[in-house]
Amino acid sequence: MTCDELIRQLEDCTLPPAALDHRAHVQAGFAYLQRHGYAGALSAMATALSRFAGHHGKAGLYHETITAAFLALNPFGQVPVLDDGGTVIADSNAILVYLASKTGQLIPADTAGRFETLQWVMFQMGGIGPMFGQVGFFHKFAGKAYEDKRPRDRYATESARLLGVLDERLAGRDWVMGADYSIADISLLGWVRNLIGFYGARDLVAFDTLKQVPAWLERGLARPAVQRGLEIPKRP
Repeated sequence: MTCDELIRQLEDCTLPPAALDHRAHVQAGFAYLQRHGYAGALSAMATALSRFAGHHGKAGLYHETITAAFLALNPFGQVPVLDDGGTVIADSNAILVYLASKTGQLIPADTAGRFETLQWVMFQMGGIGPMFGQVGFFHKFAGKAYEDKRPRDRYATESARLLGVLDERLAGRDWVMGADYSIADISLLGWVRNLIGFYGARDLVAFDTLKQVPAWLERGLARPAVQRGLEIPKRP
């Protein structure tokens, strides 16, 4: 199978993950980015990766990600992985930073702006992601059956606080960094969307009391690249 044939099947979502050689998979993904332009493809990629992980779940991917071939690419044993001609990067945010740095897109060129953007990417990694994920466990998944609601309430309270931080940041701004959409927005959009959608925690975190975040989320989800990413993998 040629790289173009593989890319076409990836675009059409007709190729099951188990059928892919891992290195060919990630190389084809990078080729996709090159063909479609980084600025748009980054959003599509980030959104698609979020849906891919949620769609297949640990059971569907676990045995593939603990193979020696995959662990050679990513010792964490998790998706996603990017192989850029032998430069292998694991973790979705590390991939975002790498591609933004390499292309000079979706991140400010000046040092202060660059590190301020990275500050908000780290905010997602260290706060939004872990806390929202715990809300998902205790509100939607196995933890939902626990009689003691204190763990759920603790994570819901902290998630609401973090949303408040983001809400304050967005006051007077269209995007996290101001007028320009950046990898900071990309890293955050999927988590906020999943919190109120997939996890069903809209009321739990008082989402509708926020003044800025709902409109920011709507703007982000309306972007064409994000819309493309939401359809990867294709919905049943």
